[in-house]
Amino acid sequence: RATSSAERSEAYGTLGMLLLAAEYLGSAEPSLRNARRLSPDNYRWTYYLAHLFKQRGELSRAVEYFELVHEQRPDDFPPLIWLSSTYLTLGQPEHAQLWLAKARALRPGAAVVRFQEGRVASASRDYELAVEHLTAALRVEPDATGVHYPLAMAYRALGNLKLAEYHLAQAGA
Repeated sequence: RATSSAERSEAYGTLGMLLLAAEYLGSAEPSLRNARRLSPDNYRWTYYLAHLFKQRGELSRAVEYFELVHEQRPDDFPPLIWLSSTYLTLGQPEHAQLWLAKARALRPGAAVVRFQEGRVASASRDYELAVEHLTAALRVEPDATGVHYPLAMAYRALGNLKLAEYHLAQAGA
């Protein structure tokens, strides 16, 4: 029996996801591209390609693909966070903030939004605002140990070494 484009897309995509998870990035890309070509309306393959490019350090391409996912699914929360994070890594906090505003509109109290807002504030050297956002993230998710390091750095930038040391200890540093 002949397989449909949708079935072949699913097979390529599943293989691509497995290769991506195993960090065989060079092998994952053609599988994910084939899946996307066979099923262009399936946002998943675009999303996984964005992550592949992010993992390879091809951040401009990652942004391009995360933005394509956003076009396909404007109310999908994770791509907005990834766009924000990737723009921040690219040294563009103003672009990161634009995507965070969309994420905040979808989930105003989300800890990850507050965390990212804290990172953006730190990148913009607004350390008081960074502390505000990062402590808010910890209030929502007290077990989020990854928040402590940027919070410690913000406190250090403000000259509060006691709180900086405390949060470094909480981060395991």
